[in-house]
Amino acid sequence: APACLEPPPEINVTCAMGAPCVVELRGAVSAANGLRVQAFGGCAFEGAQAVIFKGWTNPQNASLNGSSVVTFSLGSALAGVPLQGRGYRLCWGDDPLLAPVGFEYEQDVGWLYLRGPRPTNLTCILGQPCVLELPGGERLQSSDEVATFPSTTGEGSPDLLERS
Repeated sequence: APACLEPPPEINVTCAMGAPCVVELRGAVSAANGLRVQAFGGCAFEGAQAVIFKGWTNPQNASLNGSSVVTFSLGSALAGVPLQGRGYRLCWGDDPLLAPVGFEYEQDVGWLYLRGPRPTNLTCILGQPCVLELPGGERLQSSDEVATFPSTTGEGSPDLLERS
């Protein structure tokens, strides 16, 4: 049987709602590695579950990027609410497909922080100026952009709003 790999060094990653979220791990890694992002408890916590955001694939399998780097491309979180004031655990598995159920992603390897606004409902009148004021959010930056979706379910293609 192949030897188990040591978990990679701990990292902190920040991703933005609506933008591709990529996590890179370095060290003794392999294409069999897996990564799960979860909100509560430690990675070896019984009943731990992956965080679900529309547009994300979580857990994610590795893509080998050189001999000592693996990449996990989660996708773009298009709908959901980032945790307020805290991050998500990054849970790594040496070979999740061969691990016993419940032990697939038991190694803590860091934190993922998701930036984005808190959801808000906005009603505008056709033909009239419409001003959007965000009620706050997590780790917002002045360069962030806001998009609207044609439905409340987040389906369809987003439209970027113009800054004023």
